[in-house]
Amino acid sequence: MNKPLLTTSIASIPEVVRGNVKFIAPASKREIIQAILERDQWIQNPEYTLPYKEFSRNTTVKELIKQYR
Repeated sequence: MNKPLLTTSIASIPEVVRGNVKFIAPASKREIIQAILERDQWIQNPEYTLPYKEFSRNTTVKELIKQYR
């Protein structure tokens, strides 16, 4: 979607997000506000840009089959 993303690093979220992402503490109102106010700074910072990931159904199925052999 090519939109900046503000999220937490809980569960499997870090595994599936990509592009311009800023991770904050879960349920932290202060970090949410600070990230929104500093949006222009972190959007342009390459440190917050995660590589694009490809999730192929064929690859997933092959890996699952390997696990059960």
